[in-house]
Amino acid sequence: MEHSSLLLTGFSPGDISTMRDNLREVHFNIQSCDFSETLEYVNLNHPHIVYFFINKAERQALELADRLSKISPRSAFIFVHCQSKLLPEIFQWEWSDYIQYPLIPQEIIKKSKLYVNRIQVIRYLEKHSTDMVPAVDLLGLNHFGEDSEMVEILGREFSLLKRMKQSEELFRIAFNTSPDSININRLSDGLYVDINQGFTKLTGYTRKDVWKKTSADIQIWQNLKDREKLVQALKTKGECENLQAEFRLKDGSTTTALMSAKVIHIQGVPHILSITRDISDRIKTRRDLERVEVRQRNI
Repeated sequence: MEHSSLLLTGFSPGDISTMRDNLREVHFNIQSCDFSETLEYVNLNHPHIVYFFINKAERQALELADRLSKISPRSAFIFVHCQSKLLPEIFQWEWSDYIQYPLIPQEIIKKSKLYVNRIQVIRYLEKHSTDMVPAVDLLGLNHFGEDSEMVEILGREFSLLKRMKQSEELFRIAFNTSPDSININRLSDGLYVDINQGFTKLTGYTRKDVWKKTSADIQIWQNLKDREKLVQALKTKGECENLQAEFRLKDGSTTTALMSAKVIHIQGVPHILSITRDISDRIKTRRDLERVEVRQRNI
């Protein structure tokens, strides 16, 4: 069973001691830090739950939670001492909740158990792609008893996760088998995230060649203004269709291709999913026909 981890941020030493005392019986690994250290800690450790004590720092806590939800989407965020006007914003995240101050031991234990159990099952399912019942048994979480809310939550999460995995599998099959060049790049700087065999066939570049590199690093755009057109269209419309551009290949030669692209989000970060088709033969054929037509007119 994965060890249960909690992070307390923004709490006073006295409240940290209270939280530790209340949660000692459920054997959670409890860490604490200031707001300024939270982002780095969550990015490295991905705790099950992040408790925010927000008192007079409501806006700061909400902005921080928004950033954390992108780098650790399977962590829960529980806000302590929040005002009612903040609740609509708090519930914008998939897994978020609140506890009023002063802290009530029974409520702390109940919330912590609920979210840790839920997250452990979902993380296990994501990793092993198995059925819910065996996962619950293997994790030692089959003590829900009459907790119909917990069973309903897990059932709903499992159904959604199963559909997501099926969609991901279909996408991966299409991605890997398409004869067209398909690549995923980070929108902000063009960093390559993944390419398919069609990309290698068209450009000569392998996954190893583009690993941790941007499109600028390998100078794949013959004319950078073409990439600017692409990015501008993606930022304004979210997609770009049939952009004709010259691309520089690994061997130094160039080719003409049509690119269509769309903005997708990976862990909250915008990326470019692009499909490119070589049209150099089509252009050569068209030019040959035009030359023949010119010669015929001149006879």
